Amino acid sequence: MPYYLRTFAGRALQIDDGDARAIHEARRVTFARIAFEELWDMVVQNLADLERELLTAGVDQMLFGGQSWSESQDIRTLFARRLANLLHSAKSYIEISQQHLRDARHGDELIDMMKVGLSTAYDAHFTYRFMEALRNYTQHRGIPVSSMHMDMRFIQDDAGEHLRYIAAASIDPRRLIDDPKFKASVRRELAEHSKLEVNYYARCYVEQLSDTHIKVRNASTLGTENHQSLIQSAIDRLNDAATGDADFGAYIGERDANDKQIAEHALMVEPFQRLKTLHSRNGSLHRLGERYVSGQTLGRLLR
Repeated sequence: MPYYLRTFAGRALQIDDGDARAIHEARRVTFARIAFEELWDMVVQNLADLERELLTAGVDQMLFGGQSWSESQDIRTLFARRLANLLHSAKSYIEISQQHLRDARHGDELIDMMKVGLSTAYDAHFTYRFMEALRNYTQHRGIPVSSMHMDMRFIQDDAGEHLRYIAAASIDPRRLIDDPKFKASVRRELAEHSKLEVNYYARCYVEQLSDTHIKVRNASTLGTENHQSLIQSAIDRLNDAATGDADFGAYIGERDANDKQIAEHALMVEPFQRLKTLHSRNGSLHRLGERYVSGQTLGRLLR
């Protein structure tokens, strides 16, 4: 009995080589796709951390007033850490994704699609080129966030008059222009820019990564629609043969010629639910650079 299905209680059901290979393929591809999505989730969560810190700084300014110079520098370096986390997670996503895409079906095609998408983004968007160069700078040269800003002003709109507080962090391009270690081609482009607002560039960068990620994700699903039903069918076969023991755990295993166990893996439908959750949570971020969150009250605009 080289290949078998086993319940938690130990009851086994022999399966043929073809069924075993199909089940192993379904597991391998599914976990590769989950790993790919979890790498992307780290990028988006790091952007969320950066955005939350900016919002928190604005709330603190509104409620508690100004900080000392030293406290403002603590906030600046906090923004810098959040930015560094985002940039490093993006680097990991770009590099490590390839090994997971190789484990997915049509792996080479997916890797090529990803490379083309990122190369296109690099050529088309200064924000992408800048953030890629900034990551290298952060790794090898120092903290790029040069200033923090607290903007407080009265604004008038359809909901009435408001005193608005906004916290922002910026990068001084002159500092990078003067550094010969910063990528020369991007350094030349910096001459056209004044202050570089951190969260705007971070949003645009993640948006451009997202456009490629969604394309690769959609392509990775081709031919995998029946993987969940294949796993569920194997579990159902065990239930039918072992009167419900598989409800407490199902496994696929392999034995050698001496009937010694070589390997055994759990059979679950939960990974497919995990994949669905990641897809739902991290949908398209198209036009993210144009989005923002506000704490403004709606007043008479409230619906």
